[in-house]
Amino acid sequence: MRIGILHDSYSPYGIKSVSGEDQIVDLEIKLLSRKGHQVIDLRTYASGLPGKFQHLMSHSTGFSSLNSQILDLLEADVIHCYNLNLRSGYQWLNEVKTPVVASLHNFRTICPVATAWRDGKLCFDCRDVGYFSAVKHRCGNFYGALGAMRAYLFDQQNSLLSSPRKLIATSLKMKRELSKVTDSARIDVLGSVSRFQQRRINRQVGGGFVYLGRFSPEKGVRELIQNWPSEFKLTLFGSGFLNADTINVAKSKNIEFREPNFSEDGSFLDEFEGIIFPSTWIEGSPLVIYEALSLGLPILCNPVSSASEILDGSMAGVIIENFLSVDLIRAGIEELRRDYSRRTAECYKLNTGPLSSEVWTKRLENILASAC
Repeated sequence: MRIGILHDSYSPYGIKSVSGEDQIVDLEIKLLSRKGHQVIDLRTYASGLPGKFQHLMSHSTGFSSLNSQILDLLEADVIHCYNLNLRSGYQWLNEVKTPVVASLHNFRTICPVATAWRDGKLCFDCRDVGYFSAVKHRCGNFYGALGAMRAYLFDQQNSLLSSPRKLIATSLKMKRELSKVTDSARIDVLGSVSRFQQRRINRQVGGGFVYLGRFSPEKGVRELIQNWPSEFKLTLFGSGFLNADTINVAKSKNIEFREPNFSEDGSFLDEFEGIIFPSTWIEGSPLVIYEALSLGLPILCNPVSSASEILDGSMAGVIIENFLSVDLIRAGIEELRRDYSRRTAECYKLNTGPLSSEVWTKRLENILASAC
């Protein structure tokens, strides 16, 4: 197939990105090219003040300089799009003749701030009541208001949700929520895939635990720090704001902060015995979970995020009720440590089986072909 891949990158050109969606797009281009497909790389990148203006226009109106006629001139069999909110916009979707498949890694189609989360819990008011809810609750402040404006004034038909021939939800949890506003038959489910080659590591109990990701409120990092049992070591790789009180608590609890690591093989994770995923929103399909599995690193998560769906009852991790109690976290760690070697083996088994890059690529090929 001749496949155009369109994505507004979260990072400038040539800069290593911590965005899982950026990394998945990069990996897709490589995997499809290896399978003999002709891939047209249509990614866009931030570019100073013009880029900020494009972002403002795209997010608040859905309009951009992207021309559907130019896309049709590429004569692609299908266009696979990811994030369009930063520069590409949405209006072209209503005019392009080339079949489009849209991968949705967040809830932007039904939530102006994309997370469907508010005040510590899931929120679908914008979908169920109306986008004015985002203004009423001051979600994302000015940014949320602009997204609501686009939905009310410029994109009432919700182009990203209604125009593509096929939609790809990155988890069953996401598909269930999207199916309440569009035909579920249009939605396929395809998660992420690890960019790391599987490496067998002799992991041992006692290496401590690791968190990777943003420190934004919906990620549950503040609650994790406040309730972390100090007899266990926790290392946080990430970026974002944490208030001084939270940082002071971390210093007293055997918690260390490190800069994000861009190791190509994941070797920076070799020292740890488990990964903590405390997110309190559904997430799309967290890349870090797939990468942990490929390195034999068991997972501790809650049932809210799609990380629990990835585990699917396997021994590769432990699901605890929440991260709001020291005792719950401690009990989860103790359970994860029991039969530890079997848990690491289960991680590798998932990575070479249903979550392998070969299975992922084949499923993607089938979805794209079905839209042609």
